Amino acid sequence: MAAPIIVWFRNELRLADHPALSAAAETGTAILPLYILDDATPGRFRVGGASRWWLHDSLAALGKDLAKRGGRLCLRQGNVPDVMTTLLAETGASGIYATCMYEPWEPVLEKAVAKACQARGADFRLFGGRLLYGPDAILTDEGNPYRVFTPFWKACLAADPPRAPIAVPKLKTFAEVESDGLDAWKLQHTRPEWAGGLRETWCPGEAAALARLGAFIDNGLANYADGRNRLDLNETSRLSPYLHFGEISPTQVWSAVT
Repeated sequence: MAAPIIVWFRNELRLADHPALSAAAETGTAILPLYILDDATPGRFRVGGASRWWLHDSLAALGKDLAKRGGRLCLRQGNVPDVMTTLLAETGASGIYATCMYEPWEPVLEKAVAKACQARGADFRLFGGRLLYGPDAILTDEGNPYRVFTPFWKACLAADPPRAPIAVPKLKTFAEVESDGLDAWKLQHTRPEWAGGLRETWCPGEAAALARLGAFIDNGLANYADGRNRLDLNETSRLSPYLHFGEISPTQVWSAVT
């Protein structure tokens, strides 16, 4: 196997507007799409039942989107640094590309992955995409983070606009290694059966996220300023879970509504 680039899908479960994926595709190197289920590192913040239900369908949708382009999503379970160390040895990967995350445990985790890459002579590159503006992009005149939302929001509006969304890159060559089966992770419990309401209300995945955004623009955006305060009306975007799992990016939403 020629040395691939591992594209580590975290809570960025989409193909469009995915800077790490696009950067890997631009190299012309084979890509190994990877998702790791790590329940140990987040500790008490590990993914709960409803989120696991969503994650299953989101990963299934991402896997289908990759399969349409000739690729396969590699699924591995375990401590992220250990899984990465194993995969680097298995594949001889030249690098790991991923989106930077901001949860409390992520900086330490990213340092551990960077160390594993360094030990194998591989690159570790982190990209934006999770936020409209990175944590250090919008600061007070004194160079400190804002502590109050309204002046922070005004500073955002006065700053340079976010970049334009990136189209799905041309994915020509994929690498493939042994993968866990998604069903084997048992993310969706059936005993007891409690997820009927979720299935009736939500459809995880990138395509559904884009459809939800389109429906909101057509039917809810014009009245959002007032409607979002009316609990008796269905006037919110209902994009929160799609944003959380990265099935749509803040940049895509911003671009579509401005």
